Amino acid sequence: MTQHTRTRRLAILAAGAVASTSLMFIAAPAQAADTTPAAGAKFSWSFSDYLGSVFTGHEATGGAVVSGTGVVFGGGTGTGSVGAGTFDVKYQGSAAFEWHGVTLTFSSPEVVVAAGEGKVEADVAWAIPAQGPSPAINGSAADVVLTTFATAGATWNATSLAATPRWAGVLPPNTPASAAAGMAAGKPVNGEAWAPELLTALPASTRGYFFSSGANPDSDAKKAPAAFTAEAPVPTVAATPSYANQSVSIKADGTGFTGTDNNPGDDGVYVGLAPAGGLPATATQADMDKFIDAEWIPASALGTGSFSRTLSAAATALTKGTAYSVYTWRAHSHSSTSQDTETPVTIDWSKLTVAPAPPLKAATTLTAKVAKKPTTAKGGTLAVTLKAGGGKPAGKVTVKLTSKGKKAVTRTANAKNGKVSVKLPKLKAGTWKATVVYAGSDDFTSAKKVVSFKVKKSKKK
Repeated sequence: MTQHTRTRRLAILAAGAVASTSLMFIAAPAQAADTTPAAGAKFSWSFSDYLGSVFTGHEATGGAVVSGTGVVFGGGTGTGSVGAGTFDVKYQGSAAFEWHGVTLTFSSPEVVVAAGEGKVEADVAWAIPAQGPSPAINGSAADVVLTTFATAGATWNATSLAATPRWAGVLPPNTPASAAAGMAAGKPVNGEAWAPELLTALPASTRGYFFSSGANPDSDAKKAPAAFTAEAPVPTVAATPSYANQSVSIKADGTGFTGTDNNPGDDGVYVGLAPAGGLPATATQADMDKFIDAEWIPASALGTGSFSRTLSAAATALTKGTAYSVYTWRAHSHSSTSQDTETPVTIDWSKLTVAPAPPLKAATTLTAKVAKKPTTAKGGTLAVTLKAGGGKPAGKVTVKLTSKGKKAVTRTANAKNGKVSVKLPKLKAGTWKATVVYAGSDDFTSAKKVVSFKVKKSKKK
């Protein structure tokens, strides 16, 4: 409790106060306060004119800030879908309302909509000073329904919901429900009250701030829950690259996503990696080839609106110097742009070694000519010429000599400066084929040529 709270509590006790609602107004000293709520989706609410303007010592902490007579809670997490008519977002921070020593604190508010019905919940705490013979009362309750609202009259925007909570007729008097909430006969007037769950949770001495008692119509009118605006988290993605084995892995962590926009075929979102500059077309299966890698996150995996997936890309699939982004979009038919995001990815090319492409070899042309025909008595020669752009091929040349019904003969030689003369042995008479093969090298392709020639029987002297 703050110092000014303790000071005013002592003043109240010294004056012999009987009830907090009958005490003189004592202004709270000025306080320094944060002016910026926690980052993210916000929930703006003044609770009621009664709490916002009648109570003093208005404070907000933990990600919430005071704004005029209201409070702005920040850091909302969860999901909200206009198309599906669903909303479940919890916000950060606490708002404390203080009047003559009585402090009511509301923390971690949550706005929930399902099946056309809405409610605002929060953790509630109270601190009531000792008054005369009555001891001090301190307590709390978690996840208390503060008030409810119908979504039929609410205003839905792309990422926010504005509504006015119910008041009249919430808790009809002289009913078991009103009795359970501690209401006397005829109370609350016109059934005007906050949610019965709140009245039941609070100590009896503080319930009067949240229902019409009939004692003062002007004060009763101020007790009605005020209109609010609740924002849903905007879909965002954090992309974190890591490197190994000539590839990059990009961890994509998304928040604020929804499973459906209530259109036929809606089922979660896709997340993919592609060149930056705008989401590529996604209308056909062939369009998916525009993404280096992509993953599907079904609606069943988006209960909290968050996901984590890792996209991978080999160095050879990337173009050095090109900017890349992680994209998200509605699965499966991209029925709306509600889940469209583009998150740039900073790739450290120095950590991504791209293997150099093998050098291109020059095409080799081989020609072969029998320079000296072998006979059955003497050998001969085969002249081989190798030609290619950018140089003169060199290396191993193999000549395989074949003839029908005769044993094959093989000879080898090494070409230099594009030429080689291969010695041929004496051969049996007949028609022979010489299959000439150049094996190739680092710079030149292999080549092949077949030539035919006849071997004559030598004349005897």
